[in-house]
Amino acid sequence: MKISRKIVIGAAVVLVGGAFVFGVDLALSRYTSLRPLAFLQDTFHNLRGAGGSQSKMEDFIKKVMLGGDTTQKLELKNFQKNSGLYHADVYLNGQQVGQSSMSADGKYFFPSRLEVAAALVEAKKQAEVKAREEAEAKKPLPKTARPEVEVFVMSHCPFGTQIEKGILPVVRKLDGQANIQIKYVDYAMHGQQEIDEQLRQHCIWKQSPQKFWDYLECFLGEGKSEECLGETKIAAEALQKCVKQTDEEFGISRDFENKDTWRGNFPSFALHKEANQKYNIAGSPALVINGKKIPRAPRDAQGLFEKICSAFETAPAICDEKLSDPAPQPGFGWDEKSGGAGRGGSCG
Repeated sequence: MKISRKIVIGAAVVLVGGAFVFGVDLALSRYTSLRPLAFLQDTFHNLRGAGGSQSKMEDFIKKVMLGGDTTQKLELKNFQKNSGLYHADVYLNGQQVGQSSMSADGKYFFPSRLEVAAALVEAKKQAEVKAREEAEAKKPLPKTARPEVEVFVMSHCPFGTQIEKGILPVVRKLDGQANIQIKYVDYAMHGQQEIDEQLRQHCIWKQSPQKFWDYLECFLGEGKSEECLGETKIAAEALQKCVKQTDEEFGISRDFENKDTWRGNFPSFALHKEANQKYNIAGSPALVINGKKIPRAPRDAQGLFEKICSAFETAPAICDEKLSDPAPQPGFGWDEKSGGAGRGGSCG
């Protein structure tokens, strides 16, 4: 007989007179064999004599509720004691699946509703995606006469602004020899300001591509869009008309008002939805060159320059040059004196 990974437990696991009493509702599943009473009793006795309270709770969940499955990553977060009980949020493979409590003396264990089955399904999907991406990463970068470069960001994500600051000198240096575009992740984590800014930037690109990079350079300084519109002399009336039309075409505001369309806690932003799905864009930033998603993409100008230059069928002579721009830091601002742009950190 099998225990379901979706475990709904309404009462404690209690040690009474050396035997276990389960006040539980356990459905059947293919994952874990139901352990005999003796196994559970031995497990609990071993746990009571081992380590600290958090370790005991972890071991009990691993051995009893997960059936000893060591392939699953279990984490207990916010572990704390309150009113004679230890409490913790239970995470499986990075996803919260419920909360559990344990008495201070280690005799009682109170798991709440643990949505383990759903977490395992999601973990399997993520593992498959990761395997595909790793296999794809081993393939050579496709080469073209004029590389197509897509930089996916959220406009107010500090790591998105970091790669944008890195790509700007590359745009200036290659001067049209590569088609470099900024695109937007299909959900927004930074509120209405981000939605408004991304619509604005899209329309600047659409109407005045020659001014877009100047506007972006200004915006990355302090995030002051109104000042940058004035500085780059972008026509406000035409811009607002484009923003309104784009909003209606892609249902941006409609999705913002309808939480059924949200990605978890964040509103959808469908402007580049197809490209996001095609490349499995999970967050900001992401880099795609000639249709290939680049894992752990560089964010500094020289690193991005070298990566793009490697995508030419015949690299132009300018690719032999070096960019002296300082390594960009996350967030707004051009004071990069501290240097050292890492490839870690993302929004999403």
